[in-house]
Amino acid sequence: MQPLLLLLVFLLPPEAGTENIIGGHEAKPHSHPYTVFVQFLLENKKKRCGGVLVLEDFVLTAAHC
Repeated sequence: MQPLLLLLVFLLPPEAGTENIIGGHEAKPHSHPYTVFVQFLLENKKKRCGGVLVLEDFVLTAAHC
């Protein structure tokens, strides 16, 4: 399960959302292995949000996700 979640993180294009980040820096690949990207369909609309691995098979996301 964990490799699938990590794969989802890297499916985003590198430029996705970078124009909105001020004062940040680009992370090196695989430097944050606990970060995940969640994408799903809800009422025929694609929803996306981030999360963090709490356990090998448990992802914590924000309430809006």
